[in-house]
Amino acid sequence: MHEAHVTIIGGGLAGAEAAYQAARRGAAVRLYEIRPEGQTPMHSTGLLAELTGSGSFGLDQLDRATGLLIAELRRLDSLIIQAADATRVIDSSLLTVDRQAFAEHVTERIQAHPHIELCRQEAAPVSPQGPVVIATGPMTSSPLARSLFGITGHEYRFFYGATEPLIDAASIHDDVTWLQARFDQDQPLYRNCALDEGQLERFLAVLAEAGSGLPEGASIHNVFSQYLPLEVTAAQGDRPLTAGPLNPAGLSRPGSEQPPSAVCQLCADNAEHSVYRAVNMHTGLSPPDQQRLFSNISGLERAEFVRYGALHRALYINSPALLQPTYELSRRPGLLLAGAIAGLQGYAAVTASGWLAGVNAARCLQRKQLVELPAESLCGAMTRSLLTADPETFRPLAVNFGMLPEEADTSGGSKEQRRAARAQNALDALDRLIEENDLHPAEL
Repeated sequence: MHEAHVTIIGGGLAGAEAAYQAARRGAAVRLYEIRPEGQTPMHSTGLLAELTGSGSFGLDQLDRATGLLIAELRRLDSLIIQAADATRVIDSSLLTVDRQAFAEHVTERIQAHPHIELCRQEAAPVSPQGPVVIATGPMTSSPLARSLFGITGHEYRFFYGATEPLIDAASIHDDVTWLQARFDQDQPLYRNCALDEGQLERFLAVLAEAGSGLPEGASIHNVFSQYLPLEVTAAQGDRPLTAGPLNPAGLSRPGSEQPPSAVCQLCADNAEHSVYRAVNMHTGLSPPDQQRLFSNISGLERAEFVRYGALHRALYINSPALLQPTYELSRRPGLLLAGAIAGLQGYAAVTASGWLAGVNAARCLQRKQLVELPAESLCGAMTRSLLTADPETFRPLAVNFGMLPEEADTSGGSKEQRRAARAQNALDALDRLIEENDLHPAEL
């Protein structure tokens, strides 16, 4: 490979996206996948972009934040969204993928690109020269973290999150589960498993015995709300699980006039429906405790786990104090950060940051002016929210529709019409960005 190149550290969503976008714009890329070929506490394959959490990218609707962000990424020719569209597993408004097929798709595209060299080793410490993108997220190693600290002079921070268990479909008792969309409306069609009052009482007793499960010194403020473990929610006692992951609202068991006390929903995790994900049932309990916990749910009494839920810790930097709108580090021109390490959460959000970091890394190598995402777009508004947060209280950021700037004229039209207009403005702004900065991919 040519001596002058872009270095990408991390083979997750943001890293793979960054590598692909830099390479498509003519840059030679070395992508360092720092995971070993075998398993880690969060990974079970040696594939790039392996999804360790949910298999869902969120609602794929323009009037929702995740849907608009996904539409923007389609407009930007995102590799990650192309892979998600190609491996979609359920026909609903949710963009849910077959995680194995998705990771294989991304890996094959990266390995086939003539401008990308995939290196199965750690690139640490960070090179003092040349464009570098760090997108390691929860896989940031101690040597890399120390190297980054030496550059920023800032202590890095941590957040915690838990994953959902995956269950072998053959071990689920079909005769006591049922398929239903919540409220029988345009909601995902999940398999539903009920808990009666006795089962719910035993379920909560297991959680009470287990405690919060957080490491010593960690508090609920260090846990990202979208990945809050069941045991932490139960220990807090502010909101019952039946108003959250076990919510039975809008669901009715066939042949029974009595509404269920609680419901655990299962979503197909692959195209063959041989593996199911326990929706929103994040947990970091030990495997024996997870077996005890889920055995109290109808249909899951003898469930066999393909993957247990797990609590993980991820490093992130104080982005409001350290990053530019280009995702370039203020103290080190040419060093860009993307994904969870930049303090972003959600598959589409980390992908968007990887897109810009990859584009700008290529432009840095080619001595072109770096670009910023337009404020009218949700990916640009997300970046602005990330960098204008209070550095003293900064926590990982999830995208929401309210980040978009208000339109100058809001006097006419319904809420839905105004939201549709803002979504169209966002897509139009990205079209202008591409044209004005000649961001069309280079021909191979």
